[in-house]
Amino acid sequence: MAFDSKHSSVVRPSSVCALGLSIVLAGSLFSVAAVPTVASAATSQELQSELDSARAELESLEGQLQSATRDLEIAQAELEETEANIETLSSEIEENEEQLADSRGALGSMMTETYKYDGSLLSFVLGSSSFDELTSRVFYANRFSDTLSGLVEEVVTLQDELNAQMGELEQQRAQQEEQTETLAANAASYQDARDQQASYVSSLSTEVQEALEAERQAEEERQRQEAEAAMEAEREEEQSQGGTSNGGGTSNGGGGGASNGGGGGTSSGGGGSPSKPSRPSSTKQAAVNAAMSVLGVDYVTGGDSPSEGFDCSGLVWWAYGQAGVSIPRSQGSGMYPRVRNSGTWTTNPANLSVGDLVFYSYNGGASTYHVAMYIGGNQVIHANGVDVCITGIYYDTGFIGGGSIL
Repeated sequence: MAFDSKHSSVVRPSSVCALGLSIVLAGSLFSVAAVPTVASAATSQELQSELDSARAELESLEGQLQSATRDLEIAQAELEETEANIETLSSEIEENEEQLADSRGALGSMMTETYKYDGSLLSFVLGSSSFDELTSRVFYANRFSDTLSGLVEEVVTLQDELNAQMGELEQQRAQQEEQTETLAANAASYQDARDQQASYVSSLSTEVQEALEAERQAEEERQRQEAEAAMEAEREEEQSQGGTSNGGGTSNGGGGGASNGGGGGTSSGGGGSPSKPSRPSSTKQAAVNAAMSVLGVDYVTGGDSPSEGFDCSGLVWWAYGQAGVSIPRSQGSGMYPRVRNSGTWTTNPANLSVGDLVFYSYNGGASTYHVAMYIGGNQVIHANGVDVCITGIYYDTGFIGGGSIL
């Protein structure tokens, strides 16, 4: 797939000159000016006002960083797809070369076995004992020559077409690699700006910063408690559904109660329901618990450990590894096809269970650029370009669905 510039728009940073911080578009790379040192505040109110402004700018930078990271993830997914296409085409070229060699060998053997000539086409023709035999040999020699020529021409033409396609793919890959490098540099610039602004916020006031840290921890604890409550609700609902489907009051075959096949009750069919609904499991719960243990760890492209940071697929890969399950490291060419083919795929969050993977795409699912883990209550945990955090499942308009990786 060619790189689609309309889906990878340049992020335009907001002006932050009042704080002495600027991000300037220079060519295709961003440069970041130094963050100012803390000015002496006459009163705590002035200091608090300055801190509030700095925090607002930090939030703005984090949003721009998320957008830049999204563009980078899209470019990386497209580059990965091109690499896969090149690998497939290389195999086709190799098979075509083998076919050409086999065709030549088979024709040579056919002529040798049929006419027992000494290997020379001239000897084969001139070795006739009569005019009729000579005519016959010339006819068949020309026929085999035309056949060989036609087969060779056909295979060579195909080889030329494959080589031309390979040339186009290699050119596309080079362009995508260049674009990916540019977007990676842009994201890195935003990361630097965000880090510098965070440092500036931290240096404003020890007292105010302590209060800010307490607020952050309280927010993370609130998110954790909400997530745990949502997961508990999911488990209780699942147990309740299991009880009603197997108990005495409701039926799986008819009547007026909840039903899977008859009557006027509730049905499990239609409405985006997967063919094999995903079920909670201790393994998926363990993976979610592992992911929640690293809330707040920084986003790092290519990262897949708490010590170095995480990108979106790195977090999922690491979390499931902590649960004792080996899954693909790549989200686009590994996780996504596996989940789509699992029989649990659904576009309705109501059909997801805790630990399912959800994906985001800008082209309706032809490819994906982001993966997250569902934790219940329409919430996901993921590495979203800034850090590992919990957000709503529709935090980005690219949500296309999800399912179980197991």
